[in-house]
Amino acid sequence: MTTTIITKEIDGHRVVTGFSRPAIDPAATKAGVENLITETTEHQAYQTIKAGADIAVIEARSAVERKKNELLDKHRTDELETLLKETVEYKAYEIIKETVDLKKDEDVHALAEAWKPVAAKKVELLISSGSRVAVLLPDTDEYKDYLIIKAAKDAEIRQAQSVVFGKKRAIIEDNAVYFTPKAGEEIITEEEAAPLRTKLANLPADKALTFDGLEIFDYRGEVYWTQDGEGIWESHKIEMIGEDSAGVGAVFDKYLSEVERAEITEQAETARRDALSAEEKQTEFDNRKNALLTEAVWMKEKLIIEGVEAAEALAQSQTWYNEKLADLQALYGIEE
Repeated sequence: MTTTIITKEIDGHRVVTGFSRPAIDPAATKAGVENLITETTEHQAYQTIKAGADIAVIEARSAVERKKNELLDKHRTDELETLLKETVEYKAYEIIKETVDLKKDEDVHALAEAWKPVAAKKVELLISSGSRVAVLLPDTDEYKDYLIIKAAKDAEIRQAQSVVFGKKRAIIEDNAVYFTPKAGEEIITEEEAAPLRTKLANLPADKALTFDGLEIFDYRGEVYWTQDGEGIWESHKIEMIGEDSAGVGAVFDKYLSEVERAEITEQAETARRDALSAEEKQTEFDNRKNALLTEAVWMKEKLIIEGVEAAEALAQSQTWYNEKLADLQALYGIEE
């Protein structure tokens, strides 16, 4: 038994993506196996069984036909004339027949016209007798025997056909001619495919399977982080299959801790500020300083509303503002 393995070349690796049944070339395969099938003992046995069954069924059907004709003859000879003479058409004909003079042409013509409805009635009675025979026939021993014989012989033929079909499938499987596989496809034996199919079915989401049966990493699109000797975080994106987040201490982005992510965010913010021009840095510093002033004003007003003396509220908000301003100056390297 054979299987088509489907692969795809990715970054120098022949990666297995699935399996399918090979596409058989029916014309080429038939030409090669037709004689092999007809020469099998199974096919010859089928032919013998079918020939014997055909003869038995034909003989049984002939017996039914003979019985049918017998019934038809009986009904036609025994009943037809009696029934016909009882009809209105026949009685009218008899009356005319007794009164006509067959030496006169017009009387001969009248008698012929009187017979026409009788002839039509006779046909009708013939048809009717056939219908009665059709009703009676299924109750005859001949018809019942025919049904039993036909059912038995049909069963024998189906059984023989089943054996032939099984043998035919085996011969085709062993001698099949396949269409040329598409690019990336290869026909292999089921023994070769079985372990690969099992591995592929149980493959983790972050791995791929090669044609050689090796499991390789598939982290394409994933981002991981590493730190240099000075503790600076660097990001890396995996672009190729088989590539891993190399190096001790490497951490995939999705596995970063809150502390590590905060460090990376702070590092990125520092790098962003360092890249600003002096003018851009001053503008950003001024904007953040104004934001601190606004927040300090809101703090003072909030303290007053909460019952703190105005002077104390001012002192607390000024202290908070001066501390935050000092941090901001240190952050931007600006002194006022």
